[in-house]
Amino acid sequence: MRAFIVITIFITSVASAVTQPVKMLRACIDYDNGVVTISWSPPSDACSSFEKHIIYGSENMGPFQKLAEIANISVSELPHALGVQNTSWRYYLTTYSECGGVDSLGSDTIAIDITYPLNIELDSISYNIETQDIVAGWKANPSKDTKHYEIFDYSSGSGDLLGKTEQLNFNVTEKRNGRFPVVLATLDSCNLSSLLSNPHETTHLSGTIDSCLNTVSLEWSLYVGWGDVDSQALFLSLNKHKFVRVSSLGGDVTTVQFNDFVLGDTITFFIRSYKDDKSTSSNIKTFKTRKLAVPQNLDLRLVDVENNTLIISWLCEKQRDIKEFNLYGSQNHSSFNKIKTISAVLGNEKYTYIDSKNNPGDQSFLYYVSCTDKCNNQSLTSDTSASLFLDTNNATIHNKYIGWENGVLTYSIEEKNGFTWNTVKENISGFETNDIQSFVGCFRIAASERNSKDGDNIAHSNVVCKRVPLKYYITTGLNPDGINNRFVVKGESIDTQKSLFYIYSRWGELIKKGTLDQGWNGKYQGKNVQPGAYIYLVKVYGINGEYEQRKGVVNVVN
Repeated sequence: MRAFIVITIFITSVASAVTQPVKMLRACIDYDNGVVTISWSPPSDACSSFEKHIIYGSENMGPFQKLAEIANISVSELPHALGVQNTSWRYYLTTYSECGGVDSLGSDTIAIDITYPLNIELDSISYNIETQDIVAGWKANPSKDTKHYEIFDYSSGSGDLLGKTEQLNFNVTEKRNGRFPVVLATLDSCNLSSLLSNPHETTHLSGTIDSCLNTVSLEWSLYVGWGDVDSQALFLSLNKHKFVRVSSLGGDVTTVQFNDFVLGDTITFFIRSYKDDKSTSSNIKTFKTRKLAVPQNLDLRLVDVENNTLIISWLCEKQRDIKEFNLYGSQNHSSFNKIKTISAVLGNEKYTYIDSKNNPGDQSFLYYVSCTDKCNNQSLTSDTSASLFLDTNNATIHNKYIGWENGVLTYSIEEKNGFTWNTVKENISGFETNDIQSFVGCFRIAASERNSKDGDNIAHSNVVCKRVPLKYYITTGLNPDGINNRFVVKGESIDTQKSLFYIYSRWGELIKKGTLDQGWNGKYQGKNVQPGAYIYLVKVYGINGEYEQRKGVVNVVN
């Protein structure tokens, strides 16, 4: 039993001993100072028998010479300054002493690393369709000693480092936004770098849409980096559905037109370029289209006459896509001619136009309005409205107003009194000659809309004045405190607003001046004047253009 225990202990001791030599890793030279850094993997010392490492070097294939002793097992590199940089050196390391009865172990031999990684090219840089990030991709460098890859922005022509990676792809957009040429380099464990790859630049897609022609015009830049492109393809996503290939294109094509859509669709495009077994995608370009909004309720609300001028007003609701309105008029009630084109104003639903070319006193005029959308297509046309025309020479003295959906509520005769129009008669069906026989002065016809939707719409006719010769008489006496207490001038066809009177005392002092519709109450400075004779001067204007002047005496009594 004792012998078995001894044998077991011996086997265990041998198994745990380190008997492998140190593995030499690299010998990297710094050409700036001529120092070579020799690196190795430190051994384990299970039995605590380590004494030292001895580093040996050989210059230009000569004999190896001792360079240094290292007594610390944790040290794993040594700087070696070269006397002459252009010499060739080899190195190895001997370790003293190892477990298991071995006095020393020699490592493998390595030479200064002057072999640069192979030059490789980018496969492509491409937009990620989902994220729209620009991602660069390449195949692994076949060089045995590849530490990592470095990616550069080559816009300046010298390279601006974007990042390092051990992967075979790199998200360029995460480091820098925008589109620019990208290059790649491979670095080994001694930081020796391959040459920069050829610059690659993504295809960039742009375009415009013409809603009127129902056409999308796309244009793009060709992919840079492959020398040329074998072929291209246009891909489409309609209303956010899966992308499908809709067109195959030659390698030198940079524009295309697409019209297989309807307004209201959301259409997204990208271009994919192909070279041998490689492909790359452009950015996506999205167009959110909408149907042209059809206006509602184009309504010619009113044809009115004010100050002997025709005024046409209309209403158009939901006119977002209306470009302009065209106003048409007719003098013979049959053929219409365009009178005016008025540009639509977004947010404005009510429009007014003054027709200064036609005289409302000549006849009734007809109008209608049409609207044109942004694609120059006629969209809606209003009903026709006719202006009111008053003609006292006919039995029926005015025409019917047309154009209101619910018709006319009532017709009125309005008489002018100074600057005010007063309604003197109303009738549902209109008026004839006998309705105005007793009128003197100026009057017009008014029509009010039945069930108006936007306020009190009233259409007026032209104004007609009945010409009665100027006749008048003048008050010759007054009692300020009695019944006949005013000095007045009364008669027919007097323009009372324009006509004037003057009152003077017996000594010629002016004590009152005014228009005939004001008159004089026999007072001066708020008090009754003294009884007696006062001189008046009257300047009378007729509505037909007459003018007369009279002078006389008015007697004031108590």
